[in-house]
Amino acid sequence: MEEIIERLSLIKIPKKYSKRIEIDLRRARIKVLPEIYISFVFTISLISFIISYVIFLIFYIFSRNLLFLIFPPIISIIILTFLYFYPKLKALDIRRDIEHNIVYATIYLSAIFTGGIPPVTIFRILSRKKEFGEISNEAREVLKNSELLGISFVDALKKQAEETSSKRFSEILSGIASSISTGGDTAGYLRDMAMSLINEERNLWRERIDKLSIFLEIYITMLIIGPIFIGITSSLLSGIAITPGFNPLAMIQLLVYIIMPIVNIIFLVLIHTMFPTPS
Repeated sequence: MEEIIERLSLIKIPKKYSKRIEIDLRRARIKVLPEIYISFVFTISLISFIISYVIFLIFYIFSRNLLFLIFPPIISIIILTFLYFYPKLKALDIRRDIEHNIVYATIYLSAIFTGGIPPVTIFRILSRKKEFGEISNEAREVLKNSELLGISFVDALKKQAEETSSKRFSEILSGIASSISTGGDTAGYLRDMAMSLINEERNLWRERIDKLSIFLEIYITMLIIGPIFIGITSSLLSGIAITPGFNPLAMIQLLVYIIMPIVNIIFLVLIHTMFPTPS
């Protein structure tokens, strides 16, 4: 296995893709070099191709159906694609969690900074607050960079500001670092940021509610009124025999068992994308 990974690590990919993977790995907190991860992706894809090829070759020997030989490359490509985009998907999930908790965490930080507690102690407290989700992990990364790598706390904040997947949290970390280094009013800065974030969240939720009302009207039209109209129309067409061979029962079954579930899934995905899930 190590020899395979070493050979595949010799594969050269364009620098822009390598840099993109490196950024995604950092934001997803996957502590692996991009070359090693790319080698891992190709190795797993190759192994999956070999295993699936052996399995489907057995099926082909017994059935003589050439379709079985199409599945191995398809499975390998699916696994390759998933592993390639996995860091980006994980980073996106982390960003959504940070964006969901950022308002509450900023208010919490502004309150603690008002008490004159040292910034390192504040971030140590924040790292233990599991109710803030990924923001606690971000604070833990700041402490790790400061304590284990031996860099200053301000530099640790700047480093995490570059690696975090959330632009808004990156701005907050950069602002805290700048305020600490210049001796500014960190508590006041965080208070202003908290008010700004609250206004942004208020406007964002207002837009989401407006979009949800539109989705609700479309949902009622497509999945409540629409099926009733189609059912009545199908029955009438079948009764007056305008369309020979027309089967209204098959049409209704297609609508109920295939079309409606697919449309419901699409609506659920859209709503889940619009509204962040509480952590």
